[in-house]
Amino acid sequence: MIFKPTALSMAMVAICSAGSVVAGGADVTLMPTEILFEKGNYVEISSARVTPNVTGTTVAPKISMLPSYSANTLAFKIDLNDKVSVGYADYLSAGIFVDYRDTGAIDAFVDLSIRSRLLAAKYQIDDNMSIFGGLKYSKTSDARANVLKNVKGNLSIPSATDSALALGFAYEKPEIALRVSGLYQSATKFDLPMTSDRAGYGTLVNGKAGLPKSMTLRFQSGIAKDTLIFGSAHRGDWLNAQIEFDTDNAGSTAPLGVLAARSSFTTTTAYTLGLGRKLSEKYAVSAIYGWEKGSGATGESLLATTNGKKSLTLGGKFTTGRMALSVGYSMIKLGDYTRTTGSYVFNDNSAKVIGVKLSLSL
Repeated sequence: MIFKPTALSMAMVAICSAGSVVAGGADVTLMPTEILFEKGNYVEISSARVTPNVTGTTVAPKISMLPSYSANTLAFKIDLNDKVSVGYADYLSAGIFVDYRDTGAIDAFVDLSIRSRLLAAKYQIDDNMSIFGGLKYSKTSDARANVLKNVKGNLSIPSATDSALALGFAYEKPEIALRVSGLYQSATKFDLPMTSDRAGYGTLVNGKAGLPKSMTLRFQSGIAKDTLIFGSAHRGDWLNAQIEFDTDNAGSTAPLGVLAARSSFTTTTAYTLGLGRKLSEKYAVSAIYGWEKGSGATGESLLATTNGKKSLTLGGKFTTGRMALSVGYSMIKLGDYTRTTGSYVFNDNSAKVIGVKLSLSL
């Protein structure tokens, strides 16, 4: 046998948890349907700490306008019989975390996170083919923001919910640890009621946010004894999932009661390619390169201030009995961005991610 498929279940959460530093949109943790392919009954908990360093002339010259945050995941999978497995996951799927207040330039900030709960099932058609799918229930946090045009009103935004469907397929060739899978997710949309603490505003028109429809392709294959190549491509339609808030009557072109986009998300594809190596029955290591092409070096939004990314993730795994501990560290280089109005330049920026995962085969 060339390779055991489960021998290098590395801390992939590290590369998938760059959050607001992702070029196209606000993805944090991709839907963890890979748990459905673990052997036997299985449970895992993981946590990733994301620390961006994104500064820009005038508005954030010394302090990052993207604050640090954590992304935690709980997931488990149960075999009902030889053909049917069910799984559950609770994870931070997206987030908008922006804060200019400590920079001394403007008061703008957004603190909006979206957690998702997935209930999924997989049916094994034969030794090679399987199909899977599930229902994703997503909920926004009770959020706060200051994104009015003149940046003089603090918004209170109670939580909202919506659901989406997920459908997937997989082809496997166990003797060479080959697996190719595709996953489609439908869009999620939220209506966000909100009020402002600025006198005269009162209740504003409901804002809008959402998670886009997306497609994720993953593959892995043994290429030599105890050596695995793996990768992914994820494309989310963030162009049609902007964050929209009421305007603030700053002139005849922006009266109250009119929604305007405060983000400039774009539809791009994020790729990863990695190698894993089993060193012994207890130890394994991996390296992953990731990249996402930028969609434009200029724009008007101060919520999305990067243009593409490149990353390198190093991981390791220790297995003892039925328990495994995985760790990963990502170094991310962010592309430069210039806001056209005001010529605010964001360059030479980066982020780092530390991920830890504890798993147990039952």
